[in-house]
Amino acid sequence: MLDIKPYDSEFDMSTLVPLIKEKITKPGLIWGDKFELKPVAFGIKKLVMSATYEDHNCESDDLVDAIQAAFEDDIQSVDVAQIQKHQ
Repeated sequence: MLDIKPYDSEFDMSTLVPLIKEKITKPGLIWGDKFELKPVAFGIKKLVMSATYEDHNCESDDLVDAIQAAFEDDIQSVDVAQIQKHQ
């Protein structure tokens, strides 16, 4: 689960969902179908998205860096909120 936060409350975070799925692609990466907008503070909402990926093709830091670089004008931060690993 990734928490993606904007700079201010004026930006509609739901518009990022299809753009992130389109721009951020890697072998073994599958974006979840659902997303949520959750309140943070002062009217700002964060975007919560899920993704699954194969460790040997992608790391969580790679996803964070790729999203921040691709949308640096629109988002303030990307945090990994939850990781589940299967053995």
